[in-house]
Amino acid sequence: MPRSMKYSSLLLIAAWSLACSRSGEPNKASAESKATAAGDLAPSDTTPPKNLAGTRWRLMEIQSPKNPKAAARPEDPRKYLMSFDSEGGIVVVQLDCHRARGNYADKRNPDRRGGSLTISSLALTRAQCPQPALGDRVVKDLGSVRAYRVASGQLFLDGLPDGSTYVWQRTELPQ
Repeated sequence: MPRSMKYSSLLLIAAWSLACSRSGEPNKASAESKATAAGDLAPSDTTPPKNLAGTRWRLMEIQSPKNPKAAARPEDPRKYLMSFDSEGGIVVVQLDCHRARGNYADKRNPDRRGGSLTISSLALTRAQCPQPALGDRVVKDLGSVRAYRVASGQLFLDGLPDGSTYVWQRTELPQ
């Protein structure tokens, strides 16, 4: 057997052995890129944003003070998104099959973990959503929000007349 063929065979066996030895290990980079592609932040990225401008959030649940165990959750959280534009002042919301656009004003507390928030002048498309539509409740409640908190990568919207709290998970802005 010629010498070059021996070395080629050895290289092939070494490459195959290396590939097989790593096949059982999860590929962290691949998992992280899949999470980012799906619109989620890496779990370790829980740093509160400087302000709400340029952030995007996915609705996870609506907590009720009357019955904490019976939180309302969207059937598909990917259909309930809220984006604050990077210039500040405009909020765009996807609420199931509805879309809304309006104005917002936020003022950060000195502790940088929350502040005051008002959302106003929401113009809503009126698509034929299946009933009951959680989006109808959300658009009504967003006009009543008076405060927000940011913790562990989540945005909590407070100040609603019934005492409910909206919990949103931070997501990546689309490229």
